[in-house]
Amino acid sequence: EGVQNLGADGFLVKTPKGEYRARNVLLAIGRRGTPRKLGVPGEDLPKVVYRLLDPEQYKGQHVLVVGGGDSALEAAASIAELGGTQVTLSYRGDAFDRAKPRNRDRVAAAAKSGELDLRLSSTVKQIATDRVFLDHMGKRLEVENQSVIVNAGGVLPNDFLRQAGVTVYTMKEVDHVGLPRIAEETLARLGGLPRLHVSFDADVLDPEVAPGVGTPVPGGFT
Repeated sequence: EGVQNLGADGFLVKTPKGEYRARNVLLAIGRRGTPRKLGVPGEDLPKVVYRLLDPEQYKGQHVLVVGGGDSALEAAASIAELGGTQVTLSYRGDAFDRAKPRNRDRVAAAAKSGELDLRLSSTVKQIATDRVFLDHMGKRLEVENQSVIVNAGGVLPNDFLRQAGVTVYTMKEVDHVGLPRIAEETLARLGGLPRLHVSFDADVLDPEVAPGVGTPVPGGFT
């Protein structure tokens, strides 16, 4: 239910079964957080899931995949490549800017072969038992459907982490103040430590430094 930072006295961990004091707390909550939901009617139907486990289970079905990141593209392409399956990929943006080139190529190939129906600039409006309703560039689109896979990212528990004493910078904050300011604040906060370990994903490097990363987005570390 919560972790309270008690300063020099450690932490107070609150659970439905009681409260526990601890000197250290290890958070193993995953990197994605809680799956981001669409917030549309019918999303609570059992046919809606938020990750792809096995493409084979969707063979022969009409499947809607929602999202524009690598997880969504990989799911849509993997199911479409099975054959005998009709996949619709819906993404609110007009291009897959952040997806890896190989995933964009797989989706483009599946769309060209007719195995995948690509709907950029579209949003899901309603999910029914045997169909889904999309808004595609202002037009209402009705699609036959047996399964929905939502890969729209995750909602990180930032409030929970901050309450526990963990400093969190969102991408919005990083973009607003800049990476040099973030680095200065971090070093000032941790400057009293005898040793400091830093780890990061190579994707945070600016393409000018590391052009071969999977997601070459300008504005990264230099």
